[in-house]
Amino acid sequence: MKKFVSEIFCLLFLLGIASTVFTSCQKEEKQYLEVNPTSLNFDSEQGSQNIIISSNGKWKISTSEEWLDVGFIPSSSLFGDLLGEGDKTEEIWVKQNTSINSRNAIIVISQGSLQQVVNVYQSGLTTLSAPTNVTAYQNAQSITIGWNAVVGATSYSVYRSDSANGTYSLIATHGTTPTNLQVNDNNPDAGVLYYYKVKAFSGSIESEYSNYVSCKFLKDMPGIQNLTANLLGNNTYIRLTWDNDSTCRESTSFEIYKHNPNTDNYDLIQTQAGTLYSYSDAILHPGINQYRVDAINSNSSWTTMTKYVSSLEVPLDIPADFTYTQSGKDILFTWSSVNAATGYEIFVSSSANDESGKLNHFNIDQSTTSYAMTLYSLLPYIKNTRYCRICAKWESPYGGQYPNDHGGYYSGSVTIYSNISDALIITF
Repeated sequence: MKKFVSEIFCLLFLLGIASTVFTSCQKEEKQYLEVNPTSLNFDSEQGSQNIIISSNGKWKISTSEEWLDVGFIPSSSLFGDLLGEGDKTEEIWVKQNTSINSRNAIIVISQGSLQQVVNVYQSGLTTLSAPTNVTAYQNAQSITIGWNAVVGATSYSVYRSDSANGTYSLIATHGTTPTNLQVNDNNPDAGVLYYYKVKAFSGSIESEYSNYVSCKFLKDMPGIQNLTANLLGNNTYIRLTWDNDSTCRESTSFEIYKHNPNTDNYDLIQTQAGTLYSYSDAILHPGINQYRVDAINSNSSWTTMTKYVSSLEVPLDIPADFTYTQSGKDILFTWSSVNAATGYEIFVSSSANDESGKLNHFNIDQSTTSYAMTLYSLLPYIKNTRYCRICAKWESPYGGQYPNDHGGYYSGSVTIYSNISDALIITF
């Protein structure tokens, strides 16, 4: 028996030693964190490179630059820290550098008290692309030259020659603002066919010339007069008409453009013969429908255009099925969607004849079909009946040129409202 007890004690003693040794080994296991490479070099283009992380723990990658991110093309919605664990390969992305100046950043990989730093360098632009989509057209008593923006450019220069392969002389410069990239040649001679090229600049960097475009300046320029727009067919189409005068008959074709409120551009919707002096558009949107007609003469190697703008307002429908439900102290208004509406407004009054919403007014800047509020928003302590009305609205997201009350035009965004609905009566 004594021998058995002794053996038990020996066994326990040995187990205790083993446990102590094991625990000690655990405590002595060192954390490690290694990153390779520790520096990344990028050219000015958007791109990515990999880093390899060797670790036996949990780590975090941090960076403070919005032009750089880990695992994603840099975006403000994805920018932030990245968490990981153990050995892993991560992809480092950079945005395109649109400046001639280089830029630097650091990426910090941390694991407890351990830290590794990756230096990131991106060079600036060394070349600029030549401007593209260069256009030239006669505009009243000048020639207008336009082009597309060049990435990284801070200014542009426009050159003119009287022959395609002749010497080009500087006639105008243009910065990056205003953003409409065009200049006017205000000194053309009548009957001369001019050629134009454009260059882009950023500091000491200069692009090649663009391809040339040509335009012949006419003293008596062919073009359209008195462009009018009429809403017909129970508001189902717009009819455009313009004068059939002697100068207009010199045009070989007409191009009809329509303003796109989502992009602030004029989209070509029709090209027709120079003998047709009207056009009907059945694809309408509520709000301002704005048109531009260009008269084109292309009997020789040149093209000249006259721009004339006309606008017409197409009414919005009144929201239908305007009603409400009440749950305790909560009110939920609902209605049917109105085509093209960008928002709605609800008016609350205490009088059946008051449409101004003197008690309260709710502006809803989104295309929705419901709106929730508390009962207290209807001011129930003032009388006990509320008259609620709703209207739809359309707001152009971009500017434009619209008729004013004085026969001219104004520039900027515009909001169109439908008529106000009949009153929805709520009694407390």
